[in-house]
Amino acid sequence: MSQSLSLAVRPHSALLAQLIGQHDPDPPLCRQVHEEAVQALADMRRSMRPGTPGEMGAWLTRLCKFVANPPASETDFRDAVAVIAEICADLPQGVWVRETRVSWLQKGPDASGRIPGKFWPYPAELYAHLSGYAAAMEAQCQAIERVIQQPALAAYATARRNWAAGGHEGPAPKREDFIPEARDVRVSR
Repeated sequence: MSQSLSLAVRPHSALLAQLIGQHDPDPPLCRQVHEEAVQALADMRRSMRPGTPGEMGAWLTRLCKFVANPPASETDFRDAVAVIAEICADLPQGVWVRETRVSWLQKGPDASGRIPGKFWPYPAELYAHLSGYAAAMEAQCQAIERVIQQPALAAYATARRNWAAGGHEGPAPKREDFIPEARDVRVSR
């Protein structure tokens, strides 16, 4: 993901605000960001597929090396993975990554003073931990979708440039005709 797109998918994107707020946005930049957003959304949607028991097992196998009380035997481990896979079945495969495992291990004390990351997770604890990452992934998908909905911005920019190059025939194209949300955005001059 390019810097342009990563800026654009932030909740209060400086780039997206700049593109929407520009009086004459740059059509090639609008198209570039749009094309990157389409690819990024496809990648994100692939990582939003539900995780498989194999992916969960691999994540948990690595966790065993760091916690105080991993399952004692291979059978116990398979049973633990099966229970976690059942509880966490709707979590996307994108949450079963190193970052979330490290985050689990770095968890500080809970309200009772217990340090959850030091121990093998209860399925509900793990679900609560990983569902925050799943929600963040969904929010990122929604942000990318907002970027994808901006081709009207490029159409407005092109119409404005064509109008300016054509000797000002008729009234100038209005942003509101292309970008309804622009009614609330202040145009920088």
